[in-house]
Amino acid sequence: RFDRGAQDSTGLEAAAILGITSIGGNLIERPLSPEATKALADFAYFRLRYFGRKSTPWQERAAYEVLRAHETDDREYIVMNEPPGAGKSTLFSHDIPVWLVARDRSTRIMIGSRTERQARMYVGRIKKSLEREAPMRANAEDLVRGVAFDAEATLQDDYGPFKPEGRTDIWRSEALVVQQLDGTALDDKEPTVSAWGQDSGFLGG
Repeated sequence: RFDRGAQDSTGLEAAAILGITSIGGNLIERPLSPEATKALADFAYFRLRYFGRKSTPWQERAAYEVLRAHETDDREYIVMNEPPGAGKSTLFSHDIPVWLVARDRSTRIMIGSRTERQARMYVGRIKKSLEREAPMRANAEDLVRGVAFDAEATLQDDYGPFKPEGRTDIWRSEALVVQQLDGTALDDKEPTVSAWGQDSGFLGG
C-alpha cells in the first residue's frame, strides 16, 4: 500500500531540485548532481546506481505503474502476478518503496506479509539502504553471471541523510520516519515505512 503524504510541498518538486545536508545541526539545501536527478525519474538507472541491479522490462513497467497509481488523487489498487524467482520481494518490498521515498519524503508505505516478523525484515532492509555509508558491493557469483554489479553511490550521499538526527523520530526495523526536507518532525504522523503482518494488531483499523 502506497499513500501520498499531506506535505506535497516537501516532495518530488523540491527533491528533484535540491538535496539536503546537515551542518552544525542545521539543514542546508544543495543542488542535486545530474546523476541523482536522473535517478529520481529513471527507475532502472536508480536501481543500477544505488543497488547494482539490472532491471527487466516487466520490473520497470511495474515500478512506473505503481508510481502512476501513487500520483493520482483516487484510491488505487493494483494486483500483479509474477513467476517464482523473478525478484518480486526485492522489487516490491525494497526497490520501489526506496525509489518512492527518495522522490517524496512525505510518502507513507505499509509493507505487509504473512507474519509481522517477515515484514520487519523487509522494512529493516529499507532502513539499511537509507543509512548506508558506502556503495553496495555485488557478490562474486552475481558479478560473474552478469546479473548484479557494484553500486555507484549511496542514497544519503546523493540526497542527504534520511535518518533523523537525535531521537525525536522513529527509526526502527518495524517502522521508520525519514528526515523531512524542511526539518519538520513527524512524531504525530504515520511512519514513512511500517511493517505489518496478518498476526499484527492494528489499533483503529
